[in-house]
Amino acid sequence: MMHTRIVSLLLTIIYTCAPIALQADEESRPFFANQPPDIASIFAKENSIANLKQLMEFVSQLDDTYTNLYSNLKNGKKIVVFIDPAHGKLHNGVWQGEATGRVSCTGLTEEYYSILISRELYRQLRANNHIEVKSTDDFLDVMKGKSDEYKNIPFSETVRMAHNENAFIIISEHLNNISSIVKASGLMNIPGIHITTDGGGTRYLSYIKDTYRGFLTLYNKYDTTDFSRQYAHNLKDMLVAKGMKANSWDTGTVADDRFCYFVDFPISIIYETGFISNPEEEQMLRQPEMLQIIAEAQYEALIATIRDIFGVDISGREPVLTQNKSDDMHTFFKLSRMALL
Repeated sequence: MMHTRIVSLLLTIIYTCAPIALQADEESRPFFANQPPDIASIFAKENSIANLKQLMEFVSQLDDTYTNLYSNLKNGKKIVVFIDPAHGKLHNGVWQGEATGRVSCTGLTEEYYSILISRELYRQLRANNHIEVKSTDDFLDVMKGKSDEYKNIPFSETVRMAHNENAFIIISEHLNNISSIVKASGLMNIPGIHITTDGGGTRYLSYIKDTYRGFLTLYNKYDTTDFSRQYAHNLKDMLVAKGMKANSWDTGTVADDRFCYFVDFPISIIYETGFISNPEEEQMLRQPEMLQIIAEAQYEALIATIRDIFGVDISGREPVLTQNKSDDMHTFFKLSRMALL
């Protein structure tokens, strides 16, 4: 009752203070009535019709994708997982991994191993009837095994496409690497005195003292639902339990200050599933059973985090509401995303 009275009062203020914008669309009244007071108060201060409509569309999309998750699933809608293609082929037909030195100990590009894991993850996701996978057309063909090639797209294009698809999360499947100047023979990162190569191709002797290894997950530090961070921790725990090594950088879950690629999207993850410049880890990635273990953990972490953060279990044939999440979480989430507009 208190919530209803506050919203009614705010609606009165809104229609008094911003009559030009809001009287342009009387059908907006139900939308405002269903918003929490903090959100309605922001609408009340917006006098531009164009800005108001943009805010309404934005908040409506957040509600449709996240706030009303359980009811949407009960009505047959699906959780859209948008998979970002890792790098890809450039305009000149060369893999970006090859052009930028992202190659393994055996000379294979990062894309080669990303394709293998992405195909397995796609299979895991597609088996869940509550999930729909989206990506670029050519990368979908790759994940389905119909093709082995796809074009590189900028991260901004991924964000645009994910928004258009009303995606729940962006997942980007990568493998880690280090600069060729600290790789033995320009390919491997193993300790000792080795011949290395500088940027110009000149070979010289150097002492390599560190070994770089282990998986890590870059998570969206601007995700106020805590989904991205919790997902990264769930995945780390699952992979460690299966015998994999976490990277020493923040022990495998990183809210990297450079994580700005998907800042314009609410929930996002970048996997770095080991170092392809590490001989042991590349060998591990050559084993089909390990690829399955990695993809299963990524999938299971997604299911567990949806249940933990949004209170919906989608592991079975029908969605199950495990707990009612507080309105405060959704309100704070919407406010944080509106602040980044």
